Amino acid sequence: MKNDKGGEVEISKTSNIRAIIKHNPKTRAIFDRYGLLECGGAAGPAEPLGFFARAHNVDINVLIGELQSVIGHSNG
Repeated sequence: MKNDKGGEVEISKTSNIRAIIKHNPKTRAIFDRYGLLECGGAAGPAEPLGFFARAHNVDINVLIGELQSVIGHSNG
C-alpha cells in the first residue's frame, strides 16, 4: 500500500481500514467476505484492522496475508 508520499506502507493491525480500501479498492471484497458489508459506508470504517479482526473473529495474520496478496497482484 502506498502512503501519501508515494512510498510503500506495510499493512499491520494498526492500519486504517478506510485507507486500505481507498488505496486498494479490490480489498473491499475481502472485508465484505469477513462481514464488513455496509459498515462505514462505501469508504469503509475509520478503524484499525486489528479491531475489525477481533470484532469479526478473524485471525489477523490470515487477514493481513489475504490483503497483501490482493494488493501485490493489483500493483503488478
